[in-house]
Amino acid sequence: MYGLSPLLEHHPERQRRAEAEAARQRTCTPRRGKAPQPVVDAPDDKAQSNFTDPELHIIRTNNKGWDYCGNAQASVDGACQIILACDVTDAANDKQPAEPIAQATLATLRQAGLEGPKDEAGAIHPIPATLDNG
Repeated sequence: MYGLSPLLEHHPERQRRAEAEAARQRTCTPRRGKAPQPVVDAPDDKAQSNFTDPELHIIRTNNKGWDYCGNAQASVDGACQIILACDVTDAANDKQPAEPIAQATLATLRQAGLEGPKDEAGAIHPIPATLDNG
């Protein structure tokens, strides 16, 4: 938008207010209601940010505390101990990332040209999930 200072462009509330004021001036419509409170630039007292890895969030840890963490998931071949898929998420539990890791594991196996074990009739057996919660 033309005429806005760079400071306004970086703060969405200031930009919204400036656009509303410009529209009021174009239509010669007076402001209705109370005047808005000034936009506060200071963060909230409890606002936190992780500057080293902004994708991580505060997660409850095993020692009943809270810390910036990521929840690592890995899918490993039991016989050869080869990592087939891995990911780090911000999900606090292992239920949400379980299906995406299983899908990534199947994609890795397909890419390698491997398929699951078959019975005598040729039906593929499902891959057993052995999940660790530690």
